[in-house]
Amino acid sequence: MIVTQNSIILNLFNANYDAVLEILELDAVQLSITLEELPLVFKTLKPEGVWFSHIEGIQDKETADRVIRCIEAWK
Repeated sequence: MIVTQNSIILNLFNANYDAVLEILELDAVQLSITLEELPLVFKTLKPEGVWFSHIEGIQDKETADRVIRCIEAWK
């Protein structure tokens, strides 16, 4: 995890999910996650300031389209 000037780069792959709760006061978060972790991100974080640098497990266009629809609906 790297924190710089109110932003954070957090790799959730094999990480302690409690760490997500500690970053809520920051302005931005860059996530590198697995497809299986996406629901936890939706449940734990608000979309403002979240940037997905990588979502592992997207193998085809249909899955990518489904992930995009989920991200667009995230509130």
